[in-house]
Amino acid sequence: MVLGFAIGTSATAVAWLSDEIAGVFAAIGIMLFFTVLFSWAGHLPGAVMLHYALVRGKGGWAVAMAGGLAIGVALSALIGSVLAALLGPFLALAHLAALRWMASLFRPRGDRIAPSGCGAPQ
Repeated sequence: MVLGFAIGTSATAVAWLSDEIAGVFAAIGIMLFFTVLFSWAGHLPGAVMLHYALVRGKGGWAVAMAGGLAIGVALSALIGSVLAALLGPFLALAHLAALRWMASLFRPRGDRIAPSGCGAPQ
């Protein structure tokens, strides 16, 4: 965010050299500045949705991709680009893998989670 602000404000310093260079600096600065803000718009609801699904034993790849697609479509309508809808399912899979890895770190040794629906006592 700070880097984006620094690059964006440096556009005014190089504007006397070239308007094209200043435009490129401003565009890169704005993109870097707002990327931090908008990345949380997808990751926070995605983490809540995936945590809810994992706790109930329904946290598979299809649920993650469907949730990522739904969040991506909602964000695409807000930002006016289909990029969030295209990347949402794949980012949700990465998020699911990270949550499963973090959960495995905090699971006690020897504790095995039985698949839901197999008749194991809960």
